[in-house]
Amino acid sequence: MTHDQTLSRREIKAEKVKKAREWVREQFPVVFKGDEGRPLAIGVHKLLYDKARAEEGPPAWAIRTVLAKWTRHPRYLAAVAAQKPRHHLDGTIAGEVTDQQATFAHEQLKKWHRERKAKQQKGELPNAESQKEGADKSTVTEEEKPKPNWGGTLRLKKTKE
Repeated sequence: MTHDQTLSRREIKAEKVKKAREWVREQFPVVFKGDEGRPLAIGVHKLLYDKARAEEGPPAWAIRTVLAKWTRHPRYLAAVAAQKPRHHLDGTIAGEVTDQQATFAHEQLKKWHRERKAKQQKGELPNAESQKEGADKSTVTEEEKPKPNWGGTLRLKKTKE
């Protein structure tokens, strides 16, 4: 039995999205690396699809997933809400964010914060105070701590038992 046969469809899809994210970051580091969410030029997805197809890169659906995570991340939404300039894949300025786009991003950001606060109140996510309190009592090693990725999710590293 091969490695692929032991993985679920969900795990295979997640692995392909991870590879697509790595490919995008390698191909366009000026725009997709770092902690700031640079607003992207309108229609940039078409250029990414074309380049991936030409170079036998990741499938379009995986790139679409990467872009969805990127553009829904709070840092990206904050940059659009602040009307920072849009960028082409090479990092050059592509244009401005419109007032309508900034308003939409601001609303999405508020919605994200409301949902996050509700999850914290339900105990589904740790809040900042409980993280500070638990930091001293934690027996979690550095390797086991959640690692943030630019896709906006935290993933726990699997440990061998």
